[in-house]
Amino acid sequence: MYALRLEDALDQQICDEGIALERRFFNHSSTDGLYFNTDDLTCPVITINKSITSTLETNYIKAHELGHHHSCIRNLFDAPAWIQKRYEILADRDWVERIMSLDKLVEAYDHGNNTPMSLADY
Repeated sequence: MYALRLEDALDQQICDEGIALERRFFNHSSTDGLYFNTDDLTCPVITINKSITSTLETNYIKAHELGHHHSCIRNLFDAPAWIQKRYEILADRDWVERIMSLDKLVEAYDHGNNTPMSLADY
């Protein structure tokens, strides 16, 4: 049995959770991705900026927006700045765990990977 690449695993999870994935150009170049889930949508939507061409960056955005799917309890667009920051941190924690779980991190360390570069390679 073959292990899924990270890109395929993220796409599969997005599909399994009934989230639509789309790519479009954003007016603000600093925006890489967005997560929408409102009552008037038929399903949640993750939108990735079309200007992002790197698979690595796309994977980060998908995982981060999945983190919002799992942790957000409200629309962050009209939330106060401190709430937005809090949920950005929660989304980051979720994607870090999704990409490198604590068990895998300990396993990597046990195999002699004790620098950030060696952990990234592992």
